[in-house]
Amino acid sequence: MRERGRWCRVGGMSLNGEGGPAVNGEDPATSSTNREHGGQSNDPNVGVETINGDAYFFDKLDLGSISAAEVWNLRFVDNEVAFEFYRRYAKRRGFGVRRNQVKRGKDGVLLWQSFACSSEGFRSAVHIGRENRQRSERRLTRCGCKAMFRVHIDKENGGWYVTGFNDQHNHETVDEESSALFRSHRIMTKEDSAQINCMREAGIPIPKIYAMLACQSGGYPLIGFNKRDMYNDIAQQRLVGSGDAETALKELRQLAHTDNSMWEKLKSDNGVEFNDWVSDLYEMKEKWATAYIRGEFYAGLTTTSRCEGLHAQVGRYVESGYTLTEFIHHFQRCLSYIRWAEVSADHVSQVGEPVLKTQLVELERFGASVYTHEIFKMFQVVLKSAESKFVLGWRELRSQVIYLVTRYRKPDSRWLVSYAREEGMMKCSCLRMESTGISCSHIVKLGASFGDDTLFSSRYGALSDICRYWCNLAARSEEDFMELRQKALIDCQRLEGKQGTEDNDADRTQRQGEQHVNVRDPIRVRTKGRVKNTPSRAPIKRPFKCGFCRGEGHSRNHCPMKDHSQHSSYPGYTQHDLEVPCSMGIDAVMKDQKWN
Repeated sequence: MRERGRWCRVGGMSLNGEGGPAVNGEDPATSSTNREHGGQSNDPNVGVETINGDAYFFDKLDLGSISAAEVWNLRFVDNEVAFEFYRRYAKRRGFGVRRNQVKRGKDGVLLWQSFACSSEGFRSAVHIGRENRQRSERRLTRCGCKAMFRVHIDKENGGWYVTGFNDQHNHETVDEESSALFRSHRIMTKEDSAQINCMREAGIPIPKIYAMLACQSGGYPLIGFNKRDMYNDIAQQRLVGSGDAETALKELRQLAHTDNSMWEKLKSDNGVEFNDWVSDLYEMKEKWATAYIRGEFYAGLTTTSRCEGLHAQVGRYVESGYTLTEFIHHFQRCLSYIRWAEVSADHVSQVGEPVLKTQLVELERFGASVYTHEIFKMFQVVLKSAESKFVLGWRELRSQVIYLVTRYRKPDSRWLVSYAREEGMMKCSCLRMESTGISCSHIVKLGASFGDDTLFSSRYGALSDICRYWCNLAARSEEDFMELRQKALIDCQRLEGKQGTEDNDADRTQRQGEQHVNVRDPIRVRTKGRVKNTPSRAPIKRPFKCGFCRGEGHSRNHCPMKDHSQHSSYPGYTQHDLEVPCSMGIDAVMKDQKWN
């Protein structure tokens, strides 16, 4: 098995001593450490056994079960050995580390050094919200974690001993497999770089080199670095002069000039230059199959691209001349890499929080909590696009409301969004939600325009309909009534405690007292004064209106709008619920309907 990093031995340790050493001297860090550790003896050698043998390596320590008292009693040869110990300890416990603070004496000699969790502190506000970024912001991984490890030099006896240790984190740690992906745990040695360069000179691509290193190490988590580290190391080795760069640019310009005639040469070589179908095929390459996948759920992937992507992935590991045994072996290597890529993606989603970029802060924060990192980046684009949309008007029908959404300064771009009150569902004419599974910018804009009051009213109305039917059934028998009543009281108490809306005792007593006040109806008496005259003529009869389109002069059975809707379709609704004027098309709706 390949070993990573520098092998370091612990200068001295004792796993059965009580407490940790205090620090001598007047250094401020020393005095604070004494208070942290309970004011132990000032002699650094108390409870510590000095061991100078070569048997005490880090692999001999059980870092998974080592206690805080045992950490306090460790001694190290130098500060680099102490950092290596804390790095291996952090890798086993599921967090990353970095060097934090140092203190030097007047002669420049290092007195003490502290190491912190990688989530210590916060990102500077200067780097958040930049508009002129060339790359997207990285996830926010710093959350003010206070976990740390500090060592102090022992000038009298030599070595370094622990003066500060805090293992309390304010964030969730990851498992040991995912912990290998932290930056502090990814180490590429000079030997690794030399081995990679030899393989590259032999024509082996980086993905296959990475797979070979996984076989050599015993698995992807044991390599010690990822493919991005390999690419970064290669980029640092490449020094391209001005002459080479000019030659490369000249060749690229020549390729751009000759690629335009590639299709014509291909037709000429195959004798089909006069075939109209072949001539039009290249012009229509941007429109292939686009109209046929609209409205069908495919999660952003067509069947062809999904198959081709999987074939390309397997093709990196499997060759046509393999036997069945060799195929199974290399196919297992492919599956191992796919699983490792999934672990890497989960690690990115678990560690840190994304930077919020849009004005729809609440929706963006909610999307960050439910989506993975890659899907959330797609959702951020939708939120950014929703900022340029606005609701032009709406039309209320029997079971739903139709909203007209348009784009700023582009009135010809229009979309119809239907909102079904009973189901609480929204559907847009762009069919993005039905195709990719992610809400479109038109639905997001409509949801943001509703606000909390509208959503509260909608939820209240939906619950009221359910409760009316529920109460009607439960009131038919005494047993069902008592059971429903008890459940309702329990749920009310639970929701009050959850939402913090429980009244205090005084308000509750006052409200109960008011309920016992018996206010009777007033006595009916004859009207005083002059009796009102009876109208001499009949009231004006209002014109009859249609119950479907609210137009005058015809009934619901003879409504012309109903004839149009019977020959159309709208996604997600049955013909019984389909009373949507948008089925006639956006132009017809804008012409025939009156929008609020």
